[in-house]
Amino acid sequence: MEFLAGRLTDHVSVGLLAAAVPRVVIDDAVAEFGKGAKRSDAKLAAQVMVYFAMAMALFADEDCQEVLTRLAEVLTDWGRWDAGWECPGSGGITQARERLGADVVREVFERVAQPVAGMLARGAWLAGGRMVSIDGFEWDVPDSEAKMRVVEYEVPDRGTDGERELFCLPTTLLDARCAPAALLAAGYHERWEHEQANAQAKTVPRGPGKVMRSQSPDMVLQELYGYLLTHYAINSLICQAATEADIDPDRVEFTNAVRVIRRRIDDPAAFSP
Repeated sequence: MEFLAGRLTDHVSVGLLAAAVPRVVIDDAVAEFGKGAKRSDAKLAAQVMVYFAMAMALFADEDCQEVLTRLAEVLTDWGRWDAGWECPGSGGITQARERLGADVVREVFERVAQPVAGMLARGAWLAGGRMVSIDGFEWDVPDSEAKMRVVEYEVPDRGTDGERELFCLPTTLLDARCAPAALLAAGYHERWEHEQANAQAKTVPRGPGKVMRSQSPDMVLQELYGYLLTHYAINSLICQAATEADIDPDRVEFTNAVRVIRRRIDDPAAFSP
């Protein structure tokens, strides 16, 4: 795992956020919603505040001024911060966030967020298709061989007395040669990984039971998309590093990755304009 940690650190150092959330995408979203700076000397331009929204997720235990302070060196290298400037107070930061709104951050997320696992990523593919899970509701339909195939299998030691439990797995993968029953049964139990992903985004950066910073609905929405963008960026790095190491990305601890990134976030090279 030391090798993998080195790989992850390398990816962080060459551009944590810019690699997964390019400036050009942010610039386009800012222009689309007319959120460009009205003054050339504006300290907290919309582009900066998008990354700030992500940094709030990364440093969920810090107040907004501390988060901005951590970004000051990066902003200086961008030419968007003067060493003689004082860090704006919480009121100024709030005003900058309000000027940005939620639409830009949501638009950036919708433009960049896509499956991060490539063809070589272990554990990401099943029977020639990408493994995904969708949490939602279901409708009952009539049984039909043309529509559905049902795989039945038993799992031992599910009860108190070592009882076997019967599982019935409906699937639209009808070709048993391409998708054997045993393969589908094994893949079905990986569906719970989406719960782990939810926990990553909701609990790991903020800690359990924490309340979001924002007060108004629009700012809550902006903060939420900042979390989603940060979660996406971190998992992009994890998947890239794991694929190069030829291991399943599930073996990389999300919490450890967050720690590595937090240690390196002050590195100006981690943010590339």
